[in-house]
Amino acid sequence: MTDRILGPTGGKRRRRVGLLLPLVLLAFVALLLAASRGPAAIQSVTTCEGTTATQPADLLAGSKFEIDQVTGGAGTKQSPYTGGANLIVNHTANPPGPCIDWQTTKGASTDLFAAGVAKHDKASGGTDDSFSGGTSQNDTNPVIKTGSIPPNKSDLLSFGAYKETEGTQSFLNLFWQRDNGPAGTVVMDFELNQKTCSGVYTDANCTVNSHSDDDPANPGHPLAETPVRTAGDKLISSVFAGSSKPTVCIYNWGGSSWDQPGTQIDAGPLTTVCGNGATLAPNEALGAINFDPLLAANTYGLGDLTPLSFGEVSVDFRAIFTDTSKCTTFGSVYLKSRSSATFTDELKDFVAPESASISNCGSVLVKKTETGTGTLLGGATFTISPGQNINGTIEDPSTLIDESTAAHHGTTTHTGYYCIENIPLDSGGSQHTVTETAPPPGHDLPGTTSQLVTVTNTDTCATRLAATTIVPDATFTDPPSVGAIEVVKRAKNKNCSSSDPAQVPDGCVSGAAPLVGAGFEIWKESNGVAGLQTTGGTPDTNVKAEQLTALSGSGSSTKASTCFSGLALATYYVHESTPATNYGSAADQTATLSSSSTCASSPATNTFINPPLSKIEVKFFSTAGTGVTTSTITCYQENGTTVITPDAGSVTGSDQSYSGLPPSSSASANYTCKVNIDP
Repeated sequence: MTDRILGPTGGKRRRRVGLLLPLVLLAFVALLLAASRGPAAIQSVTTCEGTTATQPADLLAGSKFEIDQVTGGAGTKQSPYTGGANLIVNHTANPPGPCIDWQTTKGASTDLFAAGVAKHDKASGGTDDSFSGGTSQNDTNPVIKTGSIPPNKSDLLSFGAYKETEGTQSFLNLFWQRDNGPAGTVVMDFELNQKTCSGVYTDANCTVNSHSDDDPANPGHPLAETPVRTAGDKLISSVFAGSSKPTVCIYNWGGSSWDQPGTQIDAGPLTTVCGNGATLAPNEALGAINFDPLLAANTYGLGDLTPLSFGEVSVDFRAIFTDTSKCTTFGSVYLKSRSSATFTDELKDFVAPESASISNCGSVLVKKTETGTGTLLGGATFTISPGQNINGTIEDPSTLIDESTAAHHGTTTHTGYYCIENIPLDSGGSQHTVTETAPPPGHDLPGTTSQLVTVTNTDTCATRLAATTIVPDATFTDPPSVGAIEVVKRAKNKNCSSSDPAQVPDGCVSGAAPLVGAGFEIWKESNGVAGLQTTGGTPDTNVKAEQLTALSGSGSSTKASTCFSGLALATYYVHESTPATNYGSAADQTATLSSSSTCASSPATNTFINPPLSKIEVKFFSTAGTGVTTSTITCYQENGTTVITPDAGSVTGSDQSYSGLPPSSSASANYTCKVNIDP
């Protein structure tokens, strides 16, 4: 796996907008490396698959990135070296060849700069910035001047950075380019800083020296371009002094100066280039310099290159991250040149820092959507196990940040995303478990609440969320919560209070017995008119068709009910559409579903108590014979003025019946019937 690492220019490197080709936001992806620093062999290969052959030793073990070595010569005037560093893929015995080189890194872009792999320095001349005033490596506030570097061996033109991961190993691949290649010692230093400088003098992460030239963008204030150093920052030096390949050193910033001596990390043998008493950590780096001229057609934006004007180095992450018990992230990288191999000698030109993400820990980004609609959802809770590396201690588990909340990473919220940083990177087949422990409001947990993720992305959460296309490590899809409404039907029944147990119906509650055969429907407000409208031009919406109540249970648990399931969480009308025979109807009720439920588990319950209906019959008989006498029968409510209507089919002047009379203790349910005989 490979990845570009240089960050965007934009506002952070605003003074280069007119000089740099566009850079895209790019990321480092790293794997957790073993704590040991055992030696690794340099391979001689033709296929990048570990096949030993009679080819130059162009790779570090585990890497597929070509750091091209000399192909001939003895390094004398009579027999100068040939070959060396270049940008094309040379090992193509297995076309198109699994090896990679700078040619590979540009992808479909026009050149390395457009691909975001390389960065230009300012053009040589009056605007080119450089170190001055005797600035050396240990100076924490370097003096920056413009126009002080002539086009010579110290004048830098560009640098590039590319991250490679192969299996459980990761490598930082770097290149430098200078104006020309005169003979002599060549020292190129790549500084990796944990802080990132925005290029503005008010930024506390930027070094500021009053002796620096004014910043054209902020007249009266000095240039501020290099980051404030943090203990643990790294300096990678490639020192060429006439041999076939450079010596590669790495130094650690101890808090006030670079630790001395450094560590020599190339194949050796051990020299004093990295300082007297330096130790050798062999084969953790491989460097090269070009001995042949390189044509612009094969340099992908660098132009024609004279001999000794281009160099490259590959560094195993083991050399950079020596303490794997802690998370370290380098936020910027820059290139600088030195006047000689002496560490304390004056620094010359530099290519200003560019933001990057170089880390031995990673981030995990989770996406949360709704089943069916794909709607992004905030409000869930996710954990990861093992969790964050906090000062060397692995928390277990750790909770991801809900990016829809005020605690979000970056400058804006991102609903539906959850992220966490400082997670140890996976290697050797290890993985982390992400678990959704609580769903968003109005949703249920998915059928599978845990997913395995392989942590390899070292970008910060803010960087990942700011990408044009956000790429999560895992996606969880939650179904909307649904609920159930149970309708319980009872009716007043005097038998419930009978002294004869045999007469008491099962399931009596407060003088009401279960009632079967009543029909109910579920409706939802939709027409904006208060209350339920089931008819007319714009009725409300019927969401569940009629269901009849039926008996269930036994003994005192007997009930008459029906249940409606699969309802989205909302407020509904419960409407009795068909009363049971000989029973009155009940008024509409509302039911609010605010959490998941089923008919079998915690449904919302609405109980309807319906009145049993009664019938009054008044019979008249002419005992003297049919038709001898007649009558007029009229029934009133107790007030004596409201006449109740007889049933259809009652015989006027004879029998009368009055059906559908509900029980009540009020006067409206007391009736008086007047019989006028032979009117």
